[in-house]
Formats: sequence, C-alpha cells, structure tokens
Amino acid sequence: MVAVVVLLLSSSAGANGGEDAATLNGNGGQLRKVVERHCAACHNGESDENDLNLVAALENTSDGDNVDLWSNVIKMVQFGEMPPAGEDQPDAAEQESLLRGADAVLISLGEDSLLEAIATDPTLANYVSHEELFNGKHQGPAFTPSRLWYKQAEQAGTGTVNGPALDNLLTLFNVRIAQQVDGVMEQGKLSREDSEQMKERDARAKEIQQIEDPAERLALLAKLPDKIEPPYVMAKYDQAYYEFAHADGEPAEEHCAEVLRRAFIDILKRPPQDDAELAKYVALLREKSAKIGRGPALKATLLAIHLKPEVFYRLELGMGEQLADGRRRLAPLETYHALCHAMGVTPVADIGEKPRIRVREGTLSALNQVLLLAAYEGQLNTPAGIRETLAPYLASDRKEGTNVSGYYYGDQSKMIGPRGKMLDFYRGYFGYAEAVDNFKDNKPNRPDYLVKDADYFVNHVLNTDKDVLKELLTADTYPFPYNKNFGIVCNTRSWFKEHRGHYGLELKPLLAGELNSRVVDEVWIDGRGRERTKQDILITFDDRAGLLTHPVWNFAHSKNNETDPVIRGKWIREKLLAGTVRDIPIQVDAKVSDDHSKTLRERFNVTKETYCWSCHKKMNPLGMPFESYDELGRYREIDQLANKPIDSSGYIDGTGEKGIDGEVKTAVELARRLGDSTRVRQSFVRHAFRFWMGRNERLSDSPTLMAADKAYVESGGSMQALVLSLVTSDSFLYRR
Repeated sequence: MVAVVVLLLSSSAGANGGEDAATLNGNGGQLRKVVERHCAACHNGESDENDLNLVAALENTSDGDNVDLWSNVIKMVQFGEMPPAGEDQPDAAEQESLLRGADAVLISLGEDSLLEAIATDPTLANYVSHEELFNGKHQGPAFTPSRLWYKQAEQAGTGTVNGPALDNLLTLFNVRIAQQVDGVMEQGKLSREDSEQMKERDARAKEIQQIEDPAERLALLAKLPDKIEPPYVMAKYDQAYYEFAHADGEPAEEHCAEVLRRAFIDILKRPPQDDAELAKYVALLREKSAKIGRGPALKATLLAIHLKPEVFYRLELGMGEQLADGRRRLAPLETYHALCHAMGVTPVADIGEKPRIRVREGTLSALNQVLLLAAYEGQLNTPAGIRETLAPYLASDRKEGTNVSGYYYGDQSKMIGPRGKMLDFYRGYFGYAEAVDNFKDNKPNRPDYLVKDADYFVNHVLNTDKDVLKELLTADTYPFPYNKNFGIVCNTRSWFKEHRGHYGLELKPLLAGELNSRVVDEVWIDGRGRERTKQDILITFDDRAGLLTHPVWNFAHSKNNETDPVIRGKWIREKLLAGTVRDIPIQVDAKVSDDHSKTLRERFNVTKETYCWSCHKKMNPLGMPFESYDELGRYREIDQLANKPIDSSGYIDGTGEKGIDGEVKTAVELARRLGDSTRVRQSFVRHAFRFWMGRNERLSDSPTLMAADKAYVESGGSMQALVLSLVTSDSFLYRR
C-alpha cells in the first residue's frame, strides 16, 4: 500500500487472552501438559536434540535467557515443523494451548507477543497455516481491525498543493502567516524568507508543539504578529481568509461559519461532519476574536483544525452500518478513500455536495472524481456497485471499451492509477527493482535498464490479462520496444551498446526476423483516453522462462560479486511456496569457502551438515538451478573461475502436488513446474491480499482468500478479476 499502518485498534486473534504465564505453566497448566506429552521425550536435556531442554525451561519460565527458545517453539509449532512427522501430533486444542502458553511466557519476560507479531509483521505472515487458509474450514467472518494510516508526505498535504502536512503545520507559525494561512503553499515557494526567519519559524513551531495545554498554546499564539500581510501567492479562495482577518469589529456567527466551512474543505478535504462540529470551531473563533483580534484568532482556529488527527492520519474505523456480529461497514467516504489508495489515485476534496466530473469521464484522470460521485450516489455501498464502478478502469490496454489503465510508453515506473498499483505490486513481490541497489560496477551493467525491461515484460503480460502468474513464471518470450527507424531493440542507443549482453544477444543491430523474433503492433488507450500505437519486438529465448530467469531477477537476488543460491532459494520458498525459513542462529558463522577452484555448489557442501541442513534443505535445492545465471543475470554453462561445468539440477518439495514436487534439471524446468502449481498460485494470492489490504492475512480471512483464488482461476488467470475480488471482499469493507 501507499502508507504505513501505525496503530491497530483491535487485538490479533492470536493474543494470549489475558492469561498469564503462571496460569498456563504452573502445576496442571496446559502448556506443561502438552510439553510433557509431545515434547519432553526428546527435549529433556538428556537427548541430543540441539540442546533444547524444554523440561528445564518449564521449571524456570522467568529465565530471560530462554526468550529465543520460546520464540522458536512458537515458530516451529505454528508451521508444523514440530513435533516431527511420524511422531504423535497435538490436536487443535493442544496446539493452541502450546502456542498461547509459550507466547504468555514471552510476554511475562517483557517481550512483545510473537503471535501478535505474526498477525502484523509482514516477514512473519507465512507462519499462518497455508492449509488452514485454503481448506474451507474457517468461515470468517472476515474483517480488518479498525486502524489509522499515517499519511506519506505526498498524501498528507492540505488544500490544492500536496505538500507535507507537517510543513503545512509548521508554516502556520511563520511571521508572514498569510503565506501559509490555509496550508496550500509548498515550503519551497516561500522564497522571500531568509534563513533566520525560517529558523525562527521552526523554533516557534517546535516550542508550541511541546505545549500540551491548549490554553497555553493559544496564549503563545497570541504573541505572534497580529498583522496579516497579503500572501505572495494567492489562490482564489485565500481572499476569504484575508478579508475576514482585516474586517473591523467582532465577526458575526454567519461570517465565522462561512470561513470555517472553507477551512474544513481546504485543510481536511471535507466539510464539517455536522452542525455540532462546525459550531465548536465557530465558538472558538468568536471567543478568541473578542480577546486577541481577528487575525490571531483565525490563526489559532486554523491551527486547531490542522491539529485534528485526520490531517496526519487516514481513519478506517468503520463508521457505517453495524452488523449483529459487531463488524461495521466502512462509511461511503471511508470506502472512497480506501479505494482511491487501492487504485493508485489521489482523493479529491469532498465539498459536501454531489461532485461534477470535470474531465472526460472514462479517462484515468477522472477516476478519483468518479469514485467520489459513486460514494454520493450509493454505488460504493455494495460489492456489485464497486465492481461496476471500477471495472472499466481496470480493463487492459486494448482498444475495446473504455480501457484506461494508465499505460506509459517509456519509463513504466511512472505509471499511475490501477495499472501503476499492479506494477508496484509485482516490483515488490518479485523484488527485481532492488537490482539498482545491489552494488555492482554500474557500467556496463546498467541495472536500471534491466528493471525497465522487466517492467515492460510485466506490462506486456498484464495487457493480455490471461494466466498472468503462469506467464510471468514461464513465458520464454520477452518484449522490447522496437525502433523501426534503426531496426534495433532499444529505448536509446546506450541500451544497444551496453545492455544486450545480459541476454546473450550479439552486439549488433537486431533486425526483425533475426534470432527467434517478430515485430508486433499494439494499439492502446493512454490515461487521457487517446489512442496510441507502438511497436514491440518479441524475442524468444531457449535458456530463459519468465521473471525468475530474467537477467534482472538474478541480478537483484545475488551478491555483488557472485551468485547466492541461498538468497534465490529462500525467495522461492517464501514467496512462491508459502514456506518459512528461520533466521540464522546468532552463534552460526555462515560462511562458505573462498576456494574458487571449486564450483559454488561444491563449496556449499558444508551446509549439508546436520545442524545446517535443517534450514538449507529448504533453500539450496531451489536456488542451485539458478547457478546457470551469474551475478549479472547472464546465462552460462561453465563456472569461469573453477573452469568446471555448471550443475543446474535441483529439487522442488512442499507443494504436495504430483508432477510438481521432485527433481529438476534446470531453472527453466523448475520455473515451468512452479507455474503449474496450485500452492504457488495460492501463495501469490496471499501476497496480493497483503498488498491491497495493507496487512497480513488471518484465519478469519480464509473466505476472502478462497474467493479471490476462485475469481482468478475462473477468469482464466486475470489480475483484474483478482483485484476486484479483493477490494469488494468483507476483509476490505468491514472493520471491527
């Protein structure tokens, strides 16, 4: 999502329920009973089970040295790694007692709840059982805990210019207060202030912020200059504030109400919620005007509005209809804001009346206005209405219908709207954009070009919107912009000179028909509703399949000077197979030999020692096939340093699917098998859920996840169908 959750207003389903460690662990306690029945036979200090002595730990639950022990107990039990296969397994009630008991011990030791962290920390999301999420046993009800979103700078601005909210607040204390009296001017435009004035303003602002007593704040505000100078840059509606501040006599109640209605819209992007809210600020403005004059009183009142939480936070409390089970529906305007952020558009100000579409309806630039109009007309009150409103704007970049997904020919990362959000998701999910931060000698490697190529490939797949995940994992044809004037693959000539070696292409002009390539025309509709035409050249490779064998993915998931099967294998285990890999124990020195007379696979034999292999078996077999691609993503068959052939064999496990699990000979074979896996598809749905919901999935979200997976499958693998299913789900629309 585009913001950071800073507060969850309801506890996780995994919280300890208020029972303390003594209750759960004392004589007759449930934790002790479960440990003695299922764990003590091995983990008793007498058997060599990694020196894990749960019996002793139970005798002294106040021992702070056992924090890591109890954390590992929770993680391994939560993910079914303990007790091991073949041993007597705890039933559901026993497992819950074990998890809650261990979590209670952690809390009693002064640690945060690990079960709560699993519900909120994205790095721990996979510890929620994949099987339980998709077996249909959990029927909800689905909801998202009521929450506040901290607004990023570009979203927290007030008025017509989206400057940072904090800067808007600070500039209220400027000696030339009218320059920022309504909070619409960007900091950088205050060019008449010298550095000393800036320092004075910031110091005064910080001084006032530290005062908790509102009366003291207002007293300090009263010391500010009472004369308001005309602003250097004046929006039309600024005049209302200027005239109010300079009028004579005490202000009439109607005049105060008029100027404050404007202030609510300018600052909060909404009118007062009711007469009572407006009356509160009218009374404050009139009272202070009588004591300190109109100008300072207006400053104080505008400050009070600026200090409302919604300036800095977007509220998702569920202000709509309450159901019998305690869930509350998002109110229409809450739904409007949530959908704007989910669709990658900036909400427009709600002026308290039904809006008029000011740009051509059907174009991307109208989406925020269309959604606000839909909120007023009741279209956002039902999933069907939301679906009908959004569907045209999620359509692929084809000529048919009103297709406006914000396709941008050139730098794909600059796209906005629903397609821009989808691209953001795939960049984060596959992690290929991290290539630009993976230090390697920047030239002639140019990771920024590789990232653009991957963006281009992702958008090419999204254009057809069929079997999207499978295509991204298995397609052996990559699209590139085609310049018909030069007959080469390029955005610029520097791509041609410095970049094509990553793909194994000869450094010469590539004409249509060379290698296994063809040129295609594509007609699309841009964000302003204009029809455009461009040409792509599609090149088919024998040694690549999808993003996992694309140069940029291997570039991003490697070290600066060599490959790393652990990084690559861990990514597949966690992102595609919904698995987990525990952190490296602090006492482990995770190094491999620097003997480059051996291949990396040979040097990694050290990880097959018993203690290491319990984790490395989850990563190495999945990462080793990608040894066919060096740290720059170039295909190779020989390890140049060892002068030995590359062994690209590997192994897939964990899907439980016939035809998927088993040995593979190459990375291409591995990618194609994963593309056919049900578990991989469901894991992908889980990550999409996290992105568009802005939180981890819980067992109560099982109906939402299963419905989204079903929508994706029944639509033939449509990303549009998946997103629509998520944003019309109970998990998206209800709070508790």
